[in-house]
Amino acid sequence: MDTRSLFRAYRGAERRVFLLDYDGTLRELCPTPAEAAPTAEIMELLRALAADPKNTVVVVSGRDAATLTVWLGDLPLHLIAEHGLAYRAPGGAWQSLSPASDASSWKSRVREYMNHSVTAAPGSFIEEKSASLAWHYRVADQADAEKAQAELLVALKSLTRQAGLRVLNGNKVIEIQPGNISKGKNTYQWLGSPKADFMLAAGDDVTDEDLFASLPSHAWTIKIGKQLSTARYRLESPATLRAILSAFGRQPKNQAHDS
Repeated sequence: MDTRSLFRAYRGAERRVFLLDYDGTLRELCPTPAEAAPTAEIMELLRALAADPKNTVVVVSGRDAATLTVWLGDLPLHLIAEHGLAYRAPGGAWQSLSPASDASSWKSRVREYMNHSVTAAPGSFIEEKSASLAWHYRVADQADAEKAQAELLVALKSLTRQAGLRVLNGNKVIEIQPGNISKGKNTYQWLGSPKADFMLAAGDDVTDEDLFASLPSHAWTIKIGKQLSTARYRLESPATLRAILSAFGRQPKNQAHDS
């Protein structure tokens, strides 16, 4: 990535939008979801970015609304939870979409399949959100986990198709969610198709591909890690992204051209 061109585009823009995934993007992936609370560094860089009135900073996460509120709710950020299901404007109340399928009608069956996976791969666990279920296997023995993953995907195929559900085969996690939820479509829905002369989106997982695909060609789309992606650029780690975001926060706020 040509960072000089990136910073030049940032400084010359009058309206900027940042669309940032959380886990694996802003914050390194942790063994369990509860361990991934934002560090002081992350809080400070987000606060600095959002302090510029030209910037709209959006955290677009798979996390549930309650967790995002506790972790990031005191910052002047736009928050999007559960891959697009719910949205909160800075300082506002959460709004939520109506899922295409009633979670109570399918969660028990999906949980039954996932319970088999937990047994087959000790150390893996199930995370429940308001409208989705996720099976995490990051800390399980990977040979056991890979076998259980393949079996779970086969077991879920018929059920998810019939119930209109979406299977997100992510980074050491399989998540089942309503089929009408998408980071790309729902982010635009919540933000009202934001128009900006500088847009930057960063993510590390399969869910972020929807977001990348929805953005205009001039957007700076950034994949964190080595997985295949349609993003224009790639960074090796969340630390590299944080260094760039921190530098944005230190850019002159009223400078339109290079000095």
